Amino acid sequence: MSKVSIITSSNARDFHRKLSEAFERGGKLVGGIKSIPKGDESRMDCEYDYVTFVSYEQIS
Repeated sequence: MSKVSIITSSNARDFHRKLSEAFERGGKLVGGIKSIPKGDESRMDCEYDYVTFVSYEQIS
């Protein structure tokens, strides 16, 4: 049985930290990482939200 968690952040460094912590706890990436623009992507200052799913094996 697996438990799935969602990791989200609007800051790339924070997202990386959260994802690294999940891997340290034995998490595995489900699918990929999605970056969602919060404005016009053609602009240099466009910001993004980041989201992914991580699964953890649960021992019963």
